[in-house]
Amino acid sequence: MAYTFVVNDENEVNTYGFRVLTSGIKLKTYRSNPLVLWMHKRPHEWNSENNKDNEVFPIGTCSKVWSEDGILKANIDFDEKDEFANRIKAKVDAGIIRMCSMGFDVVSRSEDPNYLLPGQTRPTVTQSELFEISVVDIGANRNALRLFNSQQHEVSVDEILPKLKLSNEHNSKSMKKLIAKLNGFGLDIAEDANEYQVVAALDGFKKPNAEKPTEKLVNQLIALGKKTGVVTEGETGNETKFRKLAAADMELFVDMLGIEKLGTEKPQTPAPRGERMSDLVAQAKQKQAKPAADEKDFEWYEKNEPQALARMEATEPEKFAKLKAADDAKYQ
Repeated sequence: MAYTFVVNDENEVNTYGFRVLTSGIKLKTYRSNPLVLWMHKRPHEWNSENNKDNEVFPIGTCSKVWSEDGILKANIDFDEKDEFANRIKAKVDAGIIRMCSMGFDVVSRSEDPNYLLPGQTRPTVTQSELFEISVVDIGANRNALRLFNSQQHEVSVDEILPKLKLSNEHNSKSMKKLIAKLNGFGLDIAEDANEYQVVAALDGFKKPNAEKPTEKLVNQLIALGKKTGVVTEGETGNETKFRKLAAADMELFVDMLGIEKLGTEKPQTPAPRGERMSDLVAQAKQKQAKPAADEKDFEWYEKNEPQALARMEATEPEKFAKLKAADDAKYQ
């Protein structure tokens, strides 16, 4: 009878503070020799003072190993001819032992915020090679996870997956202030989030679409555009294109009309009837050029590019501190 165990779950951070992507686990080597151990120990490791009676051999084999929704699963068949294996099997039947763990080689890792989950303190293992599977009493404790190098020599977690170098001030007042402001823009970032988690949240954030303008407002603005000659009618006119632009980008639409607010027109030179809408859009975007880099202050970044501000604090702390100090001085 085969017992199904979860070997790895990439959706959770283990007790060491890292996770292993199931999709990146290579199974070919293990499938060629699918032994199952107890607590990751091979026979010679159980031998105490050369007492052969303390040796524990593999307790079974894995008849199937596969991934499903980010979870690596294994079907384990216990060696019923082995007394110790039967004792472990009995505890599995009783529900006392329920966990499995894996011994693997870290092929590649990443500190990319897109791979980090809340609470993660070490890099994500993006590619690895499975060497062995063990039934364990408590998963991911000191004895229930084994890491190997390419020569299959055991290495420590700190040696191969050192803790992420987070800013010592990620819980400082300035970081909390930044998080509060970002949450004001619609994000949902935990107050104690570190800089990696903040950047990850920003990378995945999409600004909500602005409310579509009412048909009445568009008609009023189109009428004003016709008065100034910017909007033209007829088969060769551009009214239809302006209406499509209003639905796609209201701010650019108003800017192209030359209208600062409803009921106020700017004198404009009528657009040539043959001019393409793409040309008009390109011209308008040129008018909306961003301010020079040295004109951008702390407040501008907070309003327009909070993601760049977060990155600046992590990668250009001196520049960030200078902008922050100038901003604080405004309110003293």
